[in-house]
Amino acid sequence: MASSSGPAGEVGVPSWHGGVGRVASGSPSEATPTGQRFPHTCRLTSRRQFLEVYDQGRKIRRPCFTIFGLANDLGRFRLGVTVTRRVGHAVTRNRIKRKLREAFRRQRERLSGSLDLVINANRSILEANPANLEHELFGAVTELVRRERPRT
Repeated sequence: MASSSGPAGEVGVPSWHGGVGRVASGSPSEATPTGQRFPHTCRLTSRRQFLEVYDQGRKIRRPCFTIFGLANDLGRFRLGVTVTRRVGHAVTRNRIKRKLREAFRRQRERLSGSLDLVINANRSILEANPANLEHELFGAVTELVRRERPRT
């Protein structure tokens, strides 16, 4: 009888992927076309960046989220997403963040402007239809672009 201490893929040894070879490496270069990525340069990453958008930006409320926007001089949109513990446990919160980033990524090409955006998800986002969520997000961002003038 085979021991489970041997390397994965040997006969009689269980492996985490059920012995089936992987088709793709999972790297971003193989998973999505170049124009469809959500690069690090399009994200708000520090607390200071989030606070600046909250303090100086404009706010729009929607049934599933509240979005804040502040003009930037970078020539591109940057996105930050927050989901509080009241919405759900960690797995649920991370799933919501992925949904919002994906909705934004899909609409990014249709948008014109240069804003830093922060989206605060509400509990009602759990029941939201992805198509409606994408439509609401696009409408809110378009409204923020109209309202916000670039800084001089």
